[in-house]
Amino acid sequence: MTDLYKVLKVRRIATPERIKSAFRKRSRETHTDTGGSSEAFQEVKQAYDVLSNPQSRAHYDATGEIPTKQPDNELSNVASAIH
Repeated sequence: MTDLYKVLKVRRIATPERIKSAFRKRSRETHTDTGGSSEAFQEVKQAYDVLSNPQSRAHYDATGEIPTKQPDNELSNVASAIH
């Protein structure tokens, strides 16, 4: 299992500001335009998506599992209305 804190190179007690700063730095390092790989960039983005959201971060810290994305019911309602 991937440690999201290691992906962003931050400590578990990192503040939201530190997480954002680390994401910016790591995304520059891993982006395909700067010689990185698509897989590495996606891993950095996923780490930021989880750790920047207080609920997702709390879930990850408690379980060690990356939360699954919940479907957006609002979009489901729109799709149903169209059909």
